[in-house]
Amino acid sequence: MESSGNCDKNPKQAFGSELAPEALLVSVHSSEEIVGSAHSIISLLDTYGVAIVQFEKEEPPRNQLLCFKELFGKTMSHDRSDDDDITEVAVIDESSVYPGISSRAYTFHTDGSYDVNPPPIVALRCEIPARQGGITQLASGKKLHDWLSSTDKEALESLYREDALFINRAAKSFSGAVFRTYLNNRLAIRYRADEAVRSPENSNVRRAVGLVHDFLSEEKNLVSFRLEAGQVLLTDNFTVLHGRTAFESDDPRKLHRLWFDGISSSEEQACIGFAPNE
Repeated sequence: MESSGNCDKNPKQAFGSELAPEALLVSVHSSEEIVGSAHSIISLLDTYGVAIVQFEKEEPPRNQLLCFKELFGKTMSHDRSDDDDITEVAVIDESSVYPGISSRAYTFHTDGSYDVNPPPIVALRCEIPARQGGITQLASGKKLHDWLSSTDKEALESLYREDALFINRAAKSFSGAVFRTYLNNRLAIRYRADEAVRSPENSNVRRAVGLVHDFLSEEKNLVSFRLEAGQVLLTDNFTVLHGRTAFESDDPRKLHRLWFDGISSSEEQACIGFAPNE
């Protein structure tokens, strides 16, 4: 388990458009050498909640995802994952209400938002980038929390309510808070805003959701980039929200995703979640 003492020294930095995607890159020759780059990768995750690993060697996608078990612990399953818990991300059904399996824009979210125990770490490997569109977008949950705290504290407090977020997806239902205490003084965010989410009944929550939408609509709060073939996007799923822009329905865009529980036997542990500004 991660050391709370060490994590107290890593409150995470809020980020926006001023953060260059290049600053998040870690080049690794192959999956067999991932442990040698553990410090660089975990340092980025502890600073921003995100890292991009660029593999130089061509290898099967499976190898370049499963290698992260040495850094981030056991894998976690998804309802569409295979025996190794890997999920292919591609256009499956354009008529689906779920944008993740279509070419439509996928609004900001955290993975597994409808699960009682969502994954702390998400790895997303690009095999075939979109010809046009399909741009990855990231937003800092810490920056969002700090902005809400300074803008409308009553709205922020409403997002800690257990009925702030209600999701009904794939025969699963979940009701819970958008922000919650995760470990000691660290917080975690859970968020989704597509057709699977029911409109909140509480007026303060509705106002807060509107403010979150406004925040995520401002380019200055986002980091946007094209995830290239052979790159793996790693996110602290309790700190960073992600989404993507639309792309053509006949585009062969393909990625693979793997979830991790964030608990490894490695000497260096990633600090999950974030500490709010006092």
